[in-house]
Amino acid sequence: MGDFRRSAGLSQQEMAERSGLNIRAISNLERGRARWPHLDSVHRLADALGLRDQARAQFLPAAAPADDPGRGWPGHHGAGHCVRM
Repeated sequence: MGDFRRSAGLSQQEMAERSGLNIRAISNLERGRARWPHLDSVHRLADALGLRDQARAQFLPAAAPADDPGRGWPGHHGAGHCVRM
């Protein structure tokens, strides 16, 4: 996720503010310490990055559920569903 954030020219603080997640969550995701964000968080991160079309298509499958890593989105929309980052 850090590569996407840096490509967008955002600091972790800016990413946190745009996504509504806290900076610790952003840091933990980037360092691999929190590998199972909620699906809602993944979409908020993609929105915060301004990802559209192909860039979004590359980002979302990277967070596909571990039990179904080949499918990607939009196949998993369950509330509270966690995904691997």
